[in-house]
Amino acid sequence: MCNALDFRFKAFSVAVVLSVSSQVYAAATCTTVGSSGSTGFKIAVASNFYQPAQSLAEDYANTKGIKVEVCHDSSGNLYTETGDDNAPQYAIFFSADTTRPKDFVDKRSSIVEGSPATYAKGIPVFVLAPSVLSSSTQTYPALSYMRTGLSSGATAESSSSSLSLSNKVVIRRSGSRTVTALAIGNPDLAPYGVAAREILGGDEGVANNMGLWDDNAIAPAGSDVSSSCSSKFADSGDWICTYNNIDNTLKAIDGDKVTAGIVSYAQICDVWAGTNAYPAKQYVKFPDYPTTQDYIELKVDSASARTYADEFLAGLGLGSSSW
Repeated sequence: MCNALDFRFKAFSVAVVLSVSSQVYAAATCTTVGSSGSTGFKIAVASNFYQPAQSLAEDYANTKGIKVEVCHDSSGNLYTETGDDNAPQYAIFFSADTTRPKDFVDKRSSIVEGSPATYAKGIPVFVLAPSVLSSSTQTYPALSYMRTGLSSGATAESSSSSLSLSNKVVIRRSGSRTVTALAIGNPDLAPYGVAAREILGGDEGVANNMGLWDDNAIAPAGSDVSSSCSSKFADSGDWICTYNNIDNTLKAIDGDKVTAGIVSYAQICDVWAGTNAYPAKQYVKFPDYPTTQDYIELKVDSASARTYADEFLAGLGLGSSSW
């Protein structure tokens, strides 16, 4: 189960658990939830929050007899798509960082309702591709692709309660069980890509890191999750592929296009993955590199959409004891 390191909140009598990119593509991917009626309002969500957002919105929509349109992409792409006039008519924007909601206030105040507020803090995870997991004879395959017990590196947490993980870890780049291709979100667009860069050592302000980041070792993969990561490499030093949102990053991992990748715990924890839950041995968590996630309300033309969106937010109980 997702553990106590994740934010928990209750909405509309449903307990919900949260763990809570250089190419841009045209528009967000949207899903309409709710069993009847017309669409009451529309929300934009960072890709790591897409599954929880659908569940929350569907529960609310069914209680009101309406439909809610839930659209996802990277936080950066959603911010760009929304523009200065909020043409998509998003009533709420759930970002995977604090930067984009603040940018709305600072640069697009004319379409803002209220102030940014935090709704979750997310945990990055290192996840092995299915074929790598199945071919491993190790008890804890994800950890076998890392050097452990080090005095310097990134701080991590085992996904298994029976395995103590002390000191620091670094992804193996040589020898046996080597990560030859790693998927991450594009740090320019995806906040979990920023977290991955911090873990790997691309941020001088983060002391505990793996020391592996190299701007010259990165290949842009964008939304291409059907090709192998290695097919994007321009030279022999490349080993990281960046995807334009964290959903595509996980698709590349699940499709065996990489050795492993770094995504959000909310995407793989059993609460949301259900029957497709990822076994504990497949991943390693990095709770010391959380992504603080803020939302902001945006102005919309429809008064009823604004009313529904406000009621939806109130029902989430954000900041209350039930959160």
